[in-house]
Amino acid sequence: MSSRIDHSRIGLTALVGVFVVIMLSGCTGGAATVCSAVGYISTLSVELTGDATQIQEVRICDGDGACSGLDGVDPTVTSPGPSGDDIPLYTAGGSGNSRTFKMPNEPERVSITAYSADGSIAAEVTTDVVWEDVGDTTDCKGPAKADPITVPLT
Repeated sequence: MSSRIDHSRIGLTALVGVFVVIMLSGCTGGAATVCSAVGYISTLSVELTGDATQIQEVRICDGDGACSGLDGVDPTVTSPGPSGDDIPLYTAGGSGNSRTFKMPNEPERVSITAYSADGSIAAEVTTDVVWEDVGDTTDCKGPAKADPITVPLT
């Protein structure tokens, strides 16, 4: 009979041990998060207020001096692509009063300049940017977007 009690105690002790290990593994975070090496593109929208019919170009520059250029591409600001060819760092799209910039980074501060058709500066704004992750990307850095930046035209 004592042999049967000993086996019951051993079984109960093992069961409690397994339970404790399972509970503690939840406290330590369980399995480690593995993040891919895929680069993500973040989005920054610019809204021009006023008459944008004479705006030829909207250019964005970050705090390090990297800027978009005509048609959103500045050939002097590039990064190497997978084929060894240079690809633009910032690209722009849109027309009229709405522009969207695609960026491989998330600068904390940007300068946005709107140029008239004659090349003169129609408006310029320098502002801090607050980025928010898009989707469920809190464990691994993923794409982000910021609230639209308003640029009042004169």
